[in-house]
Amino acid sequence: MALDFLAGCAGGVAGVLVGHPFDTVKVRLQVQSMEKPQYRGTLHCFQSIVKQESVLGLYKGLGSPLTGLTFINALVFGVQGNTLRALGHDSPLNQFLAGAAAGAIQCVICCPMELAKTRLQLQDASPTRTYRGSLDCLAQIYRHEGLRGVNRGMVSTLLRETPSFGVYFLTYDVLTRALWKWTKRVNSMPPTPHVKPRQSSSLNLLPGSAYPLAPEERLGSLLRDAAVLRACAHTGDLSMA
Repeated sequence: MALDFLAGCAGGVAGVLVGHPFDTVKVRLQVQSMEKPQYRGTLHCFQSIVKQESVLGLYKGLGSPLTGLTFINALVFGVQGNTLRALGHDSPLNQFLAGAAAGAIQCVICCPMELAKTRLQLQDASPTRTYRGSLDCLAQIYRHEGLRGVNRGMVSTLLRETPSFGVYFLTYDVLTRALWKWTKRVNSMPPTPHVKPRQSSSLNLLPGSAYPLAPEERLGSLLRDAAVLRACAHTGDLSMA
């Protein structure tokens, strides 16, 4: 359980590191003036940010999503697992309900985190600087706008995250069940007639594995089997196979 949680956190961090620059570019393009646009397109926006602010400019506002990531993963997997156990049995419907519950709960962290990230990205697109970082941004919002300001956009976030997390866990469950059934069916298939199991390529699988061979390995296996069968036909001795 702990190892799965750590692996999920590591994957989430990697996803944020890869996706955040694109999110920064998206926000810059969305908030630029329509009368006098600063960027001609996505690629030009990337180039301009890197040229004017260095590569680090693409990661402005990164602290907020990274800070909240650990807590979000803890909430999501903790709530999803406990809800699934409370529902009594593992089924696609219960997977959806447990995922939806997890998505709703994690909005408590997700909404303020996205608010701080957006404020910092907008600040970098303007000449004035109001916030020193993610925590300072949230502190100033709370000081001037109160708890309601920190949770601004919560309703829309709930409407987005609740069904999306339900579909996320439902899709994972359905695909996992389908792949498990497919693996069991493939591994139970008999080998090609007149060919020993160690020489068989009919399944195109590695021994004891459900992973398909690469195309070149499959071709090589087929050629070896064809050579064996030709030898059998030539000598009339099927014991070779």
